[in-house]
Amino acid sequence: MKDPQREVEELRTDVNCATVIERTSPSRRLDKRESTRRCLKYRRGAGEIVIVTHGAAACLQSLGQKDR
Repeated sequence: MKDPQREVEELRTDVNCATVIERTSPSRRLDKRESTRRCLKYRRGAGEIVIVTHGAAACLQSLGQKDR
């Protein structure tokens, strides 16, 4: 059996976060106007934003109005 921490690190290395966001439900759309080459911004509804940075290895989810 694999070490859970090692398995998480392998997933971070091997899986492109942007691809997961684009192919899974609920769907989010790429905000091309707000994105750059190094930082992709995905939106779903009002206030729901996911930012993908660091070569698609890090995902940050912005808090919506309900979560504040």
